[in-house]
Amino acid sequence: YELVNLPSDGELHAVTDADWLEVSTAKSRLIEVSASKNQTGADRTAEIIVSYPGVDDVAVSVSQSAWLDPITLIVTGTESTSVSFSVKTSSPDLTWVGQVVGKDWFDDMESDEQIFQEDFSYYSLQAQDQGIPVSEYISTILNKGSFENLEYKGLDPSSEYVVYVYGLSEDGERTTDIYSAEAVTQPPYEGPITLDIEVTEENNIMDITVTPSHDGVYYYWNIMDKATYDEYASVHGDDPVKVFQAYVEWDIQDLIKYEYLTTRAEYYEWYSDINAVNSQFECLAMTEYIVFACKWDEDCNFEGEAAFKWHKSADVAPSDNQITVTVGDDVDQSSFFVDVKTTNNDPYVMIAEPSKYMAGMNEEQIYAHLMEDYGTWGILNYVYEGSLSGRMSGL
Repeated sequence: YELVNLPSDGELHAVTDADWLEVSTAKSRLIEVSASKNQTGADRTAEIIVSYPGVDDVAVSVSQSAWLDPITLIVTGTESTSVSFSVKTSSPDLTWVGQVVGKDWFDDMESDEQIFQEDFSYYSLQAQDQGIPVSEYISTILNKGSFENLEYKGLDPSSEYVVYVYGLSEDGERTTDIYSAEAVTQPPYEGPITLDIEVTEENNIMDITVTPSHDGVYYYWNIMDKATYDEYASVHGDDPVKVFQAYVEWDIQDLIKYEYLTTRAEYYEWYSDINAVNSQFECLAMTEYIVFACKWDEDCNFEGEAAFKWHKSADVAPSDNQITVTVGDDVDQSSFFVDVKTTNNDPYVMIAEPSKYMAGMNEEQIYAHLMEDYGTWGILNYVYEGSLSGRMSGL
């Protein structure tokens, strides 16, 4: 507001009772008014009384609409491994992204811009891995408009998280502030659980799904071929719980021995799952496997009802690969030259074995000898594909 045609050299005054208004007459012949953001959720009004000697006071009415954030974020619930939240946008065309992160990470961020730059670096890496522009990757993760009860899974029980969202354009430009809300996941379920195991197979790839009755409960699962199972069963009894418990004990000691870990707690952390898992396993043909799962405690001891399922893998049609092997004459004390020609890329095994061990054996006897000597998993170290040539050493 500007005052003109003043009748005297008096002093101008302007006052208001509204604490959300700031009124200044510091500049000559000018009244400046500023207002704080209206976050009350409702429109509001106030009056400014302007006075000057020799003239009647003037009441100036001021009104301010409620501020509407472009995004409203509400955490609607938590489970032991998930957080649910709703996002309301002021415009149905607003595009945005959201994330759930550990509270410690979020608290370490110094500004909205730092958080965004961390996110954008991730977007760029994902785009690079997929061989697409960043804008194309961003278009695959954008949400548009309001959503109710979104659920973010795969979290740890009894842990502090922060949900945050912000407006983002398809070009990768942040269009709003970052809005956040804290959430704490529930403690894990303490009662007994059941575990469901499903196994399918295609092209000698086993597809394994383990589903717990309650998420957030720590459990162990693994797969073992029958030959290994029988070896443990001969010592510990034909009981999957006893067999896999014995295997876990051996595995822990072996990893500690070679300094891959130092405590059982590390093993527990590494091999625990708390949600449904899906995994693929390349199996050997005509081989029987057992898939095992059971709840366990922090000392890696199984407890409660275990689940297991046996599966025999399918046969594989014989390869029509034609293999020729030529051994060079330049044999020294520990190596010789070998040239292998194949007609396709079907895998094959090539091992150099002292002839005295296989003298007089037929093909079936040689195969049995090698399998006994190297074992199912050991012999996989000698699998090759396609033609090759070079020196075979270490003899």
